Amino acid sequence: MLGSVTLSYWHLSAEKRGRVERDVCIVGGGVAGASIAWWLKRTEPKLRVAVVEARFIGAGASGRNAGMVLAGLADHYDLMTERYGRERARAVWEVTLEHQRWLREFIAETGADVELEPCGSWRVALLPEEREHLMRSAELLRADGFEAEYVAHDPLGVGFHGALGIRSDMGVHSVKLVRALLEAAGAEVFEGCEADAIEPSSAGVRVRTRRIELTARYVFIALNAYAGLFHPFFKRFIAPHRGQMLVTAPIGERLFDRLVYAHHGYIYFRQLRDGRLLIGGFRHLFREREATIVDETTPEVQEALEDFLRQKFPQAAAASVEARWAGAMGFSTDGLPVIGRLPLSERIMYVVGFTGHGFGLALEVARRAVLSWRTGASDALFGAERLEELALGETAPCKA
Repeated sequence: MLGSVTLSYWHLSAEKRGRVERDVCIVGGGVAGASIAWWLKRTEPKLRVAVVEARFIGAGASGRNAGMVLAGLADHYDLMTERYGRERARAVWEVTLEHQRWLREFIAETGADVELEPCGSWRVALLPEEREHLMRSAELLRADGFEAEYVAHDPLGVGFHGALGIRSDMGVHSVKLVRALLEAAGAEVFEGCEADAIEPSSAGVRVRTRRIELTARYVFIALNAYAGLFHPFFKRFIAPHRGQMLVTAPIGERLFDRLVYAHHGYIYFRQLRDGRLLIGGFRHLFREREATIVDETTPEVQEALEDFLRQKFPQAAAASVEARWAGAMGFSTDGLPVIGRLPLSERIMYVVGFTGHGFGLALEVARRAVLSWRTGASDALFGAERLEELALGETAPCKA
């Protein structure tokens, strides 16, 4: 499924597959899969839930992001209203606020240390023309009952052209959050178990992995960018796009105190508690090359990240780069998550297509997916049926 390594018949036939039976199997150990497991525990505590993960927990985009928990999507709110209509855009924004509320509730209930930073965010205009989107977005957000703050100046003082502030946004340690959700869920986790086949069985659904063969009454597929490698059905509406990041050694001074989203979300950065500067983005300059599932960095994107960081923050010029990484995100055709059932079986649910904003959506989307599973009803906002209205045979993801 990972795409970077092929296996021969000899490898596959030499693997010993133990047999495991559980009530529910979740394929994918990222933030979506962990959120589903947490909601299953909350709603039906007696369920025996297993999570199978190809590599290790948080190995995909869930452990390779900037740890930003942001309201809304990558698009500014005015562009969201144009794309989805006012009512739907408002509903999506509310989903992200619900996600934030669930996250705060989870931390309060469990005491999990996920390095939460309730610092808020700035959406800044890299170019003067983006300022109009920020102004209009602030007006629309306030009119729709949401908190929003617009300032005409650059709150960072480094040459941006105005900013939109959202106080509810926060930063987290992404891997610690995924692990904490799974621990609280009490799910049995099978790492190093790349799923290579799924099929209905007399007992429900059989999921074959390299190490075990797991039979469950129900299955949730939460693979996002990797979904198309697991089953060809997903290639019709999910496409991978790579995001790259780096982090510096600690800087001796506090340069800014919020998460920052710039240039319509194509550039994003934050300063961590210990002074390190983390920056990601510039995928838009290399669109075709970055439309990949391979989680490797490239010199071109990494150079762009460093140039931007040191141009805006010369204080970082002497700081060494301590880590560089990349991760594949799953983009849906219309830029929204997709909750549905695999045509193979009504017992197989899927939750995919977070389009770069899993950490702003996963808890509430997972709640909706579990509710859809329990009731049999399609989700009104994210149900897969809506994609029938689009060119489902084409993959033209939002903000690719």
